Amino acid sequence: MGRWGLSRAGDGARLLVVVSDGYYTPGQRTGGQTRVRRLLTTSCGVLWIALRKDPRPLDGAQVVLLDDPSTAGAVIGAAAQRALRAAP
Repeated sequence: MGRWGLSRAGDGARLLVVVSDGYYTPGQRTGGQTRVRRLLTTSCGVLWIALRKDPRPLDGAQVVLLDDPSTAGAVIGAAAQRALRAAP
């Protein structure tokens, strides 16, 4: 997440939003989990929006099952508020 600076602690509120079912190859899952863990240790929020009922999110992400796409804005907004409150 280097280009966006999401893993730099102390740069204010940061939030990564992932929209995925989480069905990855083992190598993709390992790499993704490493990145998510790095973000979480620097207080970057990770919101995982799942569009199907059996998602396989990466550990540590806040998971939301989105049945109605029209609610995506509210879900992301609520996660952004949590990230702002948690920002150093």
